[in-house]
Amino acid sequence: MSEASATSQTAIRDITGKAGRPSALIFDWDNTLVDSWGIIHRALVDTFKAFGKAPWTLEESKANVRKSARDSFPILFGDEWEAAKDHYIAAFEAVHLDELTLLDGAQNLVEAAAAAMPLAIVSNKTGRLLRAEIEHLGWGSHFVAALGAGDAEADKPDPTPVRIVRKKLSEAQNTNVWFLGDADVDMACAQNSNCAGVLIHGTSLGQFFNRAVPPGTDLAVLDLPTLQAHLRDGDAM
Repeated sequence: MSEASATSQTAIRDITGKAGRPSALIFDWDNTLVDSWGIIHRALVDTFKAFGKAPWTLEESKANVRKSARDSFPILFGDEWEAAKDHYIAAFEAVHLDELTLLDGAQNLVEAAAAAMPLAIVSNKTGRLLRAEIEHLGWGSHFVAALGAGDAEADKPDPTPVRIVRKKLSEAQNTNVWFLGDADVDMACAQNSNCAGVLIHGTSLGQFFNRAVPPGTDLAVLDLPTLQAHLRDGDAM
């Protein structure tokens, strides 16, 4: 085993032993493949202020942003949630393409994985904004489907978006689908849709082994380069 492969193995936690070799990969988007916390947080702060509410800190945004706007904004903004959602989307849309940043290893992982198996995106970002970002990166051809908030009758962690994706896959491609993401809502979606849940921590190596994993996690990896090395070492790509 190479030194790089040996290092990657130290940054993997096989939680259940059930992940196996994937037949297809379904990714979350925000803070799984792209770094969007800064943009999301600023748009939220702008929206909170516009509707007379105390804005969150960045850490509060990271801790609380999980579900789609149609599932979370009624709780945050009450009867004004639809107006708040429109305000947030407008604030986000004004800057998101200019400030879109890939996470380390995302480009190499997506290109290599797309050559080996079907890939898809299921996100709680508004669908048209999600697809605009994918096209902006020139990644449209890499994914068999890209579903965001509002594209299905229900959003993550409801299994409906994943079921739509899986209908596009052949029987062989459906044998062991991985759902990969950075948050508890992603692992819940994996569990609800009968996918292997792969948690991408995005933390330091020191924190990696001490962080509790949410229900539905079958495999935990430190970051995207670690994930790519794991897939390569397992002959998945």
